[in-house]
Amino acid sequence: LSVQLAESWARSLYVQNDQYLAPFFQYPRYGVNGSLRADYTLLRGGGRHLLKTGGEGFLLRPREEALGNEIMMPGSTRQHTHRQWMRATGRGHIISYHLQDHVRVTDRWTLDIGLRFDHYQMSADGRQSLVVHMLSGMRNVKLAPSPFDWTKADNAVSPRLGTSYHFPSAGTTLRFAYSRLFLPPPVENQLLSAQNFIGMLQMGVPVDWRSRPLLAARGNQYDAGVTQKVGSAVLHLNLYDRRMANAYHTIQFGSSRILPFVNFEKEGAYGAELSLRAPSLPLTGLSGYLNYSAARVFY
Repeated sequence: LSVQLAESWARSLYVQNDQYLAPFFQYPRYGVNGSLRADYTLLRGGGRHLLKTGGEGFLLRPREEALGNEIMMPGSTRQHTHRQWMRATGRGHIISYHLQDHVRVTDRWTLDIGLRFDHYQMSADGRQSLVVHMLSGMRNVKLAPSPFDWTKADNAVSPRLGTSYHFPSAGTTLRFAYSRLFLPPPVENQLLSAQNFIGMLQMGVPVDWRSRPLLAARGNQYDAGVTQKVGSAVLHLNLYDRRMANAYHTIQFGSSRILPFVNFEKEGAYGAELSLRAPSLPLTGLSGYLNYSAARVFY
């Protein structure tokens, strides 16, 4: 039985210059997070079952502010200036529980069976505003301060299954695994990422002022591999295929160096990894390791 209790506190301030044609951004972030984790391991059935169970909880309290002033399309007839600000406080938590069993069916065949439950919730309370000054005769746009309030919650039950079979005479082991994935949104920059400055304007006209909180990513991953002894060396080959919905990645916030997250409708990745490990030689103690990987990612 193991129990872990942790608390973290962070504060950061990002400031850019205020020169003409250069973006000016102030982005202070604060956060107090706490976590509790417990795991329990039990050996049953004469050593054929290795049971593991446990859970963890995270208490999230982020606070973010953003103040920006940026000149867009400088020198053109569509030159305009964005002045925007946001101030918000978040309250959220992540709770998860897992149960897994490593089963030694025979001396050659093993099974790994697992099930995980995740619950995620985040609420934000704050205000936001945007002013756009057009320099080409087009009308200015001013969106009055408005509430920046939202609540997002999600749950998932994720099964996992793995198996391996060993051929002693050939020195070969075959492996296969399947995992259902659930990834809650990252805590860092989460409040700023929900602000819809990117989608609220189209050619200087308000389009959508609603906040868009990040969604949890869901998907499936398949792995297949083989391990082969080659003399005293060991060769590993692993193939994988992962398909995700609502995968999140960072983007650049205008011309600044602020990197909020956005959800992609879909993401896929597949590839192969090949490695060769040679044990240390007697007398010299030298050992060798070679690795090669190839992958393709698409959205």
